[in-house]
Amino acid sequence: DGLSSIETLLTNIQGLLKVAIDNARAQEKQVQLEKTELKMDFLRERELRETLEKQLAMEQKNRAIVQKRLKKEKKAKRKLQEALEFETKRREQAEQTLKQAASTDSLRVL
Repeated sequence: DGLSSIETLLTNIQGLLKVAIDNARAQEKQVQLEKTELKMDFLRERELRETLEKQLAMEQKNRAIVQKRLKKEKKAKRKLQEALEFETKRREQAEQTLKQAASTDSLRVL
């Protein structure tokens, strides 16, 4: 009877060890699965970050180009404005000269 209870005890211990091993394997499998998922997430995040960094670099480059163009356009506008003001003054002076000449001519006629 004592031998049979020892056998039963050993059988129970073997059963518990088998369950523990199965649980450990299942846990290891789950850990590996989670590790793989995390690695995939990491790779996706890295790819997304690299894509966004490239987009940012392009946007910064485009912004620099637009700012340079805007600066040139402002300079050209300022030069045109100055030329317009110069021509307006010249025209006013020419009109004044013509008026003075016309009034001098009318006085001579009298």
